Amino acid sequence: MINSFLFLPFMWLTLSCTGQNNSANEKKVYDVNEVDSVPVFPGDSEALNRYLNKNVKWVADFDVSGKVYLSFIVKDDGAISDIKIEKGLCGKCDEEATRVVKTFPHWKPGEINGNRVNTRVMISVPFKLIN
Repeated sequence: MINSFLFLPFMWLTLSCTGQNNSANEKKVYDVNEVDSVPVFPGDSEALNRYLNKNVKWVADFDVSGKVYLSFIVKDDGAISDIKIEKGLCGKCDEEATRVVKTFPHWKPGEINGNRVNTRVMISVPFKLIN
């Protein structure tokens, strides 16, 4: 009788831990240097530059120029998530860069051994003063 009381909680704990390990593995995020095939914006890098040039809105009171560096996760389905400013320029530039990244279409996801994986990507969004 005592053995069965100890056995049931042990089995529940074992099954709970196993389930957590599986979901943690499914959600792993890889760096671009860990994947066989890196995530790609639809088209190519030139298409990404055109997208940024077309969609970044210049606010009249931006009085700086430079780049905002952002990282984000390209999920295994190509969706964008977890956008982070890695190196900002100014508050308004950072907000605008984040806004544009949120509008990205789905990317071709990164792959390892032919399997799609979540991958962290870093890009820069340029802001230039035009005289």
